[in-house]
Amino acid sequence: MKRYIVVMALIAILCTLNAGNSIFSYEGFPVRFYGNDIYGLSMGDTGSADLYRFNSGLGNPALHNASQRSILATGMIFGYTRYQSEDSGGNKNSFMDNSLDLPHFSLSFPI
Repeated sequence: MKRYIVVMALIAILCTLNAGNSIFSYEGFPVRFYGNDIYGLSMGDTGSADLYRFNSGLGNPALHNASQRSILATGMIFGYTRYQSEDSGGNKNSFMDNSLDLPHFSLSFPI
């Protein structure tokens, strides 16, 4: 019985995670904000993409204490982003962004 409950709980958790990250979301916009740059997202948000660069991230706050070093990490989104979709009722949804966004900014320094 325990095994059945654990398996069903895992299936429910995985289905929720997959539905939240799907490009077939309610509005149909496949962009998801991860709150980090590409270096910090690698290897499961551990920040170990580059051996010569310290990467801080939301998923691994231990990286903010990097042996007496100051860390600055940023991410930028340039240009136009356009998406269009149509729901089952025939309503058309569209989105366009033409700005410079700074979605991730992290600064840590030793005390």
